[in-house]
Amino acid sequence: MAVQVLVLTFQNLLVYSYGILSLQRINKDKLKQSIPYFKMPVLYAMFIGLGLNAFDITLPQFLYISGSYVADALIAIALLTLGAQVIQLNFTKNMFPVYLSVGVRLIISPLIAFIIIPFLNVDTITAQAMFIASAVPSSVNSAIIAQEYNNEPSFAAQAVLASTIFSAITVTIVIYLSRIIFV
Repeated sequence: MAVQVLVLTFQNLLVYSYGILSLQRINKDKLKQSIPYFKMPVLYAMFIGLGLNAFDITLPQFLYISGSYVADALIAIALLTLGAQVIQLNFTKNMFPVYLSVGVRLIISPLIAFIIIPFLNVDTITAQAMFIASAVPSSVNSAIIAQEYNNEPSFAAQAVLASTIFSAITVTIVIYLSRIIFV
């Protein structure tokens, strides 16, 4: 579980930093592109969480309970947001870019992980967790950010939807292979 938390934290840090900065770079100068980055609450939440953990500070019960409710609702809210985007989608005949992104995410990423993980010299469970994490579908966060910054939101929603559907097959295979390869 700890490995998965670290992997997801690193992935979210990349999405909420490099992802936002690269989206803003298209139409704005460096100063204007960095302003939305500092408006994202995820950045501050991560640093506060790291600080609380580093100094072994326990949240007061009323904050912890409220935070738990928000955390429990996160997946449902993200899926509702994706559903709202999917309703507005106009699927085109040229779906090659979507399928290409899905192929990279669900097939190429695990292949790269398969090559890199043995060099990391990690234990079996960690290797399996990293290999499985490399095969998860595209994050709903990417579709939400694309919608927020009006940068190909249709493509992002289609990629998330397609990768989620196809991941039922590919993630099952990767989980099976992780138990064979990393023993």
